[in-house]
Amino acid sequence: MPLEEFSLIDRFFKPSSRRGNGIVVDIGDDAAVLQAPPGLAMVSALSCQNSAEPRLKAVDATNFAVQLVAEGKRQLLTQKAQPVWATLALCLPEIDASWLDSFSTRLLKDCEECGLQLVGGDTTSGPLNAVLAVHGLVPENDNGTGRNH
Repeated sequence: MPLEEFSLIDRFFKPSSRRGNGIVVDIGDDAAVLQAPPGLAMVSALSCQNSAEPRLKAVDATNFAVQLVAEGKRQLLTQKAQPVWATLALCLPEIDASWLDSFSTRLLKDCEECGLQLVGGDTTSGPLNAVLAVHGLVPENDNGTGRNH
């Protein structure tokens, strides 16, 4: 892969980075440090997408991102959680700047529109696979289904 991991992150994913809103450490480290506000609990869910296509150009980057974010958002809303943060694990068969630009632009746009801020993740090489871990907030005494503990 011509781009090193941190160069890839800086170029395609770090533009969404901003502190505040419970974010102590964000993109640029292998782990995000997040703080739920007092009285709120975190709900976490995973959205996964993969492709058997060996070449990125055969996969619609925009649609791949749309499906990834939509499923994560759906899972949080099912639990009545307010979307706040997301982390992305991305496995790429190759580095294709055009594909990554389309994917990251749509991913960040869709995340922002539903209230998710990308706060970290990991990249590696292999068959195309993406996992978006989404995190939302609910009142501490609510398990996400509207029932109190």
